[in-house]
Amino acid sequence: MRKFILVVTIFLLVLLICEIACRVLINPFYISEDKLNNFRVKIENKTKRGGIKIAMLGDSFTYGSKVAEDETISHMLSNELRKRINRDDVFVDNYGIPGTSSIEHYSIYKRFIANFDYDMLILNFFIDDLTPYYYFNTLVNPYKYCKDVGNSVERFIGLLNNLRSIEFAVIYFDLIKTSYKVGSAITPVSYMLQKLREKDSLRYRCAREYLKRIGVEVKNSGGHALFVLIPSLTLYDYQSPYPEEIARYETEVLLVAEHSGFEVIDTVAELRDILDQRLILDNDIHYNSKGYKLIAQLIADKVIEILNMR
Repeated sequence: MRKFILVVTIFLLVLLICEIACRVLINPFYISEDKLNNFRVKIENKTKRGGIKIAMLGDSFTYGSKVAEDETISHMLSNELRKRINRDDVFVDNYGIPGTSSIEHYSIYKRFIANFDYDMLILNFFIDDLTPYYYFNTLVNPYKYCKDVGNSVERFIGLLNNLRSIEFAVIYFDLIKTSYKVGSAITPVSYMLQKLREKDSLRYRCAREYLKRIGVEVKNSGGHALFVLIPSLTLYDYQSPYPEEIARYETEVLLVAEHSGFEVIDTVAELRDILDQRLILDNDIHYNSKGYKLIAQLIADKVIEILNMR
């Protein structure tokens, strides 16, 4: 009996030491919900504005990584709409945060958009928004935020994830396992592709479910929701050996969005003849101002149609 107590005591001491070391040396593997407000520009008090108000959700493509503020989709969309309908009171608020997925988008929607009088929600979607790779970016840990989507085992793991040492072990076990499946050192693209194939994973199920919830909740509230697929040009052309696989996933997510109440824009189809690498920033995956302008003009066509602003 004494040996058993001694073994348990040693085990608990080792676990405590590991937990203290992890908390001192390792940052959390997720963005706290309290920090999901790092928007590009401060958004005014929405209740005091008249006119046409549009909220835009998304990741770095919406945020406008590596382009000026007046080159972002949201900024160019507001200018385009003001020019076309000859009104100055059109506002497009940019809620994009780099590296976020559908899971974070739902949280942002609930906290900052759902309870305000927006005329429309626009969700710009890049294919990795279903598969946040939190080892390259400090993204959401699905075990912490997807408890209502998870099964009993996943909820138990989520409970254990309150220990930083357990969370560290779970995440790096996933990295090792994924690297083994890929057969080489994993990259963001290979990790994303592998996770897209794991449709039974909590990560994939949660991101898909929260995407659906946004569309359903906007529709049930009587509002307008627009889903815009951001084309994966770099993935098609040189980073991915499986362009047809990326296209299949993009088609799937378009159908999920449409069935959830979103109006959809398939920019791959709509801009097929004019999208090419000249619209991508050098050595990057993001669009330049010309690429974003094309997308903003396409969105403006749909917004005017939906809101009957002709």
